[in-house]
Amino acid sequence: MAIQTLGKKYRNESEAIRALQNELSRIEEQKHAREEEIMKELPNQVGLSSVDELIRALAEHASPAVRKKVLGTAARKKRARKKTARKSAAKKGARKTTAKKATRKKRAAKKGAAKKDVAKKATRKRSRTRVTEETIAKMKEAFDSKMSGSKIAKQFGVSLSTV
Repeated sequence: MAIQTLGKKYRNESEAIRALQNELSRIEEQKHAREEEIMKELPNQVGLSSVDELIRALAEHASPAVRKKVLGTAARKKRARKKTARKSAAKKGARKTTAKKATRKKRAAKKGAAKKDVAKKATRKRSRTRVTEETIAKMKEAFDSKMSGSKIAKQFGVSLSTV
């Protein structure tokens, strides 16, 4: 039994089917080749030099999920670096303030003990040690007895330059 399709005659159905399948694959290959040419020309039509540049340019306008897939690890790494930098800067600031507070507390404790001995007569709290005539006389005695300047300063709660 002869079968006629696409203007050709075939002996049986299987031969006709095989011929039609071959024709279909040939048409699909032509279509694919045309699409390839169009895609290669597309970046030039929008003023870009490569398909990669076109994809990156379009990725900015894509949804977050697509952008993540297209831009991949480079964009993620860049965002991660910024986030890490912000976190480490915040931690450094926290560490600095914590260390400063601890240092201030230690100094205050040392000065507090010296201030109690030196400025008993003070009626209000002062941030600096009050150096009286008596204190100066005591500091001179300590200096004459060959005590070091730093030890005198610590003992009387004043700076080394005051001694």
